[in-house]
Amino acid sequence: MARVIIRLVIVQRLVIVRLLVVLWMWLGASWMTPSHVSAEGIQEKPAGQPEAKTGQPAKGDLQAVIETEYGTIVLEFFPEAAPQHVAYFVQLMREGFYNGTTFHRVLANGLIQGGDPLSRNPRTPRALLGTGGLDKLKFEPNDRPFFRGTVGAILRPKEPNSAGSQFFICVTDQAQLTKRYTAFGRVVEGIEVVEKISQVPADANNLAKERVVMKSVTIRPAVLLAGEEVKQYGVVLETSLGNVSIEFFPEASRHVNHFLKLSGGGFYDGTTFHFIRPNDLLQGGDPMTRNPDRSYWGRGWSGEWLPAEVSNILFERGTVGMSLMRPNDSNSASCQFLISLARAAHLDGKYTAFGKVVEGMEVLDQIAKLKTDENKAPVEPIAIRRFKVVKITKSPVSHQQVNDEP
Repeated sequence: MARVIIRLVIVQRLVIVRLLVVLWMWLGASWMTPSHVSAEGIQEKPAGQPEAKTGQPAKGDLQAVIETEYGTIVLEFFPEAAPQHVAYFVQLMREGFYNGTTFHRVLANGLIQGGDPLSRNPRTPRALLGTGGLDKLKFEPNDRPFFRGTVGAILRPKEPNSAGSQFFICVTDQAQLTKRYTAFGRVVEGIEVVEKISQVPADANNLAKERVVMKSVTIRPAVLLAGEEVKQYGVVLETSLGNVSIEFFPEASRHVNHFLKLSGGGFYDGTTFHFIRPNDLLQGGDPMTRNPDRSYWGRGWSGEWLPAEVSNILFERGTVGMSLMRPNDSNSASCQFLISLARAAHLDGKYTAFGKVVEGMEVLDQIAKLKTDENKAPVEPIAIRRFKVVKITKSPVSHQQVNDEP
């Protein structure tokens, strides 16, 4: 009963946060100067604003590194989904445009917003923060869901072609923004930094009461592990029943890199094992399981499909593989994963095995014993509070935390 009450309280808080986000995003890049506000109160596009010259779309193997006093945030981009947005933001970052700007608006455990060039000057009137750098890009609608860690472009209310240098990062799921705002990237490291920034004290207009400065924003090639390098990292799943440690197979490096980025960016945090088949497997990794509406469970995806990396690795007890979103299509893995509870020969050669459980199988055995409903979903699910990326050292066997502050 206590667990149910706690879950209801959490759901109520999430609903409140999402309602506040809807209001915030409807207001858009608010507090414009009076000359930019129409008689109806809708902010209009200032005359003479040129459109962005983005040049060639950026490649997908780039990352942005944002240094703040709260820590480092690393983003990756979605060039296939929003090529002009990605090209524009990468261009600005390479030019040092964001250095010295701030995250000027915060909604606790909801969103953070930054990228206004006016925020670079500490003397800018607070009422003008959020008004600069807009009206550069045309809307690029796409199917990328606004889950935890997703990065999107700020718009003026009812002006879909008003994006510019300002962007927001989701601290929690904001699915209601999908297809209404251009998603062009996501956090792959430092989601805990985003959380801390969202909790900075703010005024009634959600303007941060302190300057959260982007000390530097730089572009670097994406850090992609290959071959034996994947053995240098692991992921620890933290639950109320104990922790589960996963290490990886070099035969599936693409899947490993994808899983590490989603884990490091907080994509999986708060999800649950939503499908339980005792003595066979557990299935998890669906961000929709943070939604109390169970009709959505099992439908969540990360926004991309992974080509299969099927190998000769057998699905033994503890083997971790990617689930398939389309039956019999080995190239339809996205974000959901499964863990074998016993020898599962029916998965061999059909699913990509990319890791193994090295500690905590007893925790998974406890989860496998939970009472389930008619859809094999746990009646009282155990949330995986956090997916923590760790550096592995082998002398002796240990796991060194890498995505937290020391």
